[in-house]
Amino acid sequence: MGNSIFTEVPQSQLKKWPSFTILISALLIQVNNLMFGFNLRLLTDLRTFIPAVLIANAILAGLFLLSGRVGVQWRLPAATLYGKIFGKLGCKLIMLLILPTGLIWIGWMTEMVAKSLLGIYPSLNYVLIITVIVGISVLSSIKELKGMELSSNLQVPIVALVIIIAGIRVLVTGNANAVPEAPLSEKLNLVQSISYVMLTWIGFLPFYADYTRFVRTKKDLAIATGIGWVVIYSLVMIAGGLFAGCGGEGGSGIVSGGGFDLIKILGSIGIPIFVAALIMLLCTWTFNDRSLYSYGIVINFVTGRERYRSLFIILGGVVAIFCAWLGVNDRVLTVLNWIGRIFVPLLAVFAYYFYFKYPRQTRVAGGGGGGNCDCDCDCKAAHDYEHQFSYQPFVAWLLGVLISCLAENRLLLSFGISLVVYALLDSFAPAGKLGGKVAGQTETKG
Repeated sequence: MGNSIFTEVPQSQLKKWPSFTILISALLIQVNNLMFGFNLRLLTDLRTFIPAVLIANAILAGLFLLSGRVGVQWRLPAATLYGKIFGKLGCKLIMLLILPTGLIWIGWMTEMVAKSLLGIYPSLNYVLIITVIVGISVLSSIKELKGMELSSNLQVPIVALVIIIAGIRVLVTGNANAVPEAPLSEKLNLVQSISYVMLTWIGFLPFYADYTRFVRTKKDLAIATGIGWVVIYSLVMIAGGLFAGCGGEGGSGIVSGGGFDLIKILGSIGIPIFVAALIMLLCTWTFNDRSLYSYGIVINFVTGRERYRSLFIILGGVVAIFCAWLGVNDRVLTVLNWIGRIFVPLLAVFAYYFYFKYPRQTRVAGGGGGGNCDCDCDCKAAHDYEHQFSYQPFVAWLLGVLISCLAENRLLLSFGISLVVYALLDSFAPAGKLGGKVAGQTETKG
């Protein structure tokens, strides 16, 4: 990826839609996504489940396309793009808030898989299992795109084939209709179900540009994103819903994954245990290495010490192991809600800046390599904005977060509030200015 992760991606590294579809499919064809479909099916009836999955994933595809197009235009990682909006200091504050989420996800995914493996092989050491799982992911994330492509090419065809075979077997045996009825007090309506599905991927939205900067054209992005969320993720969640008839448990504890055990589910329909264990390990590998990759970009941006990026990834792996050891599984819904409340307003600010304020890709005067920079990378692209802090987007984002906390299951409302408030502040309030030129002063509209 060149000398710096903050430089623009060279033409030679750009990917067409088939390659990019496989890269993101590795994140979508996951054990945790099967679990989300499993849990949602236990909390709804079939007439709610299918429409909720399809509607939510259509919305998610639109949001990811919105976020991803900016990566295609600018060819820069998400942290740099948010730096243009909030200023260097403001972006670092945002990134510090985001930083733990990826590591918590890694800890949760690793914990879930490790405990399933212990159910098969109780003589194994739990700490050793989670250390090996995270360690492999650390190695591939250090290799960046090449490492992630390797893990994707191994995981996607194998796991997809097993899920397809398992889904067909469930339909043939009739287990898909054996889903236990959830208590009325725990049932989700259509709006709540759509919100649930959206929450499963909202946390990845701010980081999508980390990957879409490698996509060749906007058309390639649109095809890959549409296939990814509208088709692949919908099918994965529906497959998870089918599995709910093979081991679902009604009552409380469902949403935390208490009734979900993929190894037992696959075993009940004749899939060998070693195959189930293999796909769980492959899924965890790809899920974790992408989370560590995004974490690595964020921590390098915050510290400005890119020469230590491999060390930072290793340290992130250690923290993730500690999270898995402490246990995250029982708190996953709390984490999902927290992520949604923070990230949806953030996307609104992102959308306004890059689609209304500066709707076309522009070049900063004097951009390119060199220049004064407080990090040790060799490019000015990492910090090519000159303001330290811009209060307008910060206020808009905070108001959106406040609304999302006060109005439960109103993520789109918080998105709209942040978008409108930022537009009003940008139009009528004085421009933010701290430690440098006025925010965005050096940029010109296309």
